[in-house]
Amino acid sequence: MLKVCLITSSFDPIKGIGMNEVNLSRGLKELGLDVEVICTTQNNINLKVGITPFPITPALPRQIVRLAPDIVHATEYFQLASQLALASCRLKSIPFTFTHHMYASIASKFRYPFMFYERLTAMPLFYVKKMIAVSTAAKIHLLNIGVPPKRIEVIPTGIDTELFSPQNVQHTTLRKKLAIHPDEKLLLTIAKLHKTKGLCYLIKACAKLKESEPRLRFKLFILGKGPEKANLLGLIEKYGLVRNCILLEHHFPHQELPAIYKACDLFVLPSTYEQLGNVLIEATSMEKPIVCSKVGGMTDIVKDGVNGLLVPPANPKALAKAILKLLEDPDLASEMGKEGRRIAESRFHYLVTAKRTLEVYKELLRLVGR
Repeated sequence: MLKVCLITSSFDPIKGIGMNEVNLSRGLKELGLDVEVICTTQNNINLKVGITPFPITPALPRQIVRLAPDIVHATEYFQLASQLALASCRLKSIPFTFTHHMYASIASKFRYPFMFYERLTAMPLFYVKKMIAVSTAAKIHLLNIGVPPKRIEVIPTGIDTELFSPQNVQHTTLRKKLAIHPDEKLLLTIAKLHKTKGLCYLIKACAKLKESEPRLRFKLFILGKGPEKANLLGLIEKYGLVRNCILLEHHFPHQELPAIYKACDLFVLPSTYEQLGNVLIEATSMEKPIVCSKVGGMTDIVKDGVNGLLVPPANPKALAKAILKLLEDPDLASEMGKEGRRIAESRFHYLVTAKRTLEVYKELLRLVGR
């Protein structure tokens, strides 16, 4: 039995990277692998895998050696845990790989110091024979720092498409709880209230819709929390959208999210930066048409005119136009939703992505002569 040690900062199904690790562990376990997880934070989940909460310290390599894995699989090469794990694997001749999520450095006052650190920590990648990128954008980022193309496999985050299935949600009371009239269209976005999520542009797009289409009855439901809450509430009031926008910080258990997706007519994610967009995978699995920005990993999930519409980032006018197009053409929206479901089942089911990851492991073992 092949034994793999996964090293991650988060092992939580409601967080981006954590979701990837949880679903990967589940898939690998179902494929017959012995899975051990070393993580700094975890949620209360039962996957029948070994989970070791362990601080990222110089003692990490000893913990890896104690577990005696056949392969070590880490998250992001530049994280300290990955650097320590790689050093340990080189000393003990253990095959090592990692999953890369980023595709660019986010603009901030720390951007240039981080870019220097990123380049510095990329030097040991010479020793990594195979690695995984969650999106085409992430792969391009690795290519730009000098990784040979043949060493990179693009494998997205997998989800439970049986949990996120419209057939498994018989009834949802969300519209009633939010006082959504049967004739009203419900737009949904689930995101951290952060500037990179572009929610200010979505609110401005709703203002344009209200102004240009006074007969259109709609509500925008924003589910999330973060530092931009006050600014977003200010915009909602500024544009007279208090009756059209609902911002809720309530935390819903992961099992309840399908019912929330089920209630909406359209899912919108106007991010200006997005590594992949796990909520897009969930929404498309729930047969929901999508409008999102043409940035980052989102273009791997949403194919323009197939299962949704792509718009330029930070463009409220284009965003409003795309939303209106799908709201005015329910047949087109329905067909896009059904096509999205087909895409989710064929590409994003956790067993599909786990099988592809296992192939990377086998190739890695072959390359190192095991």
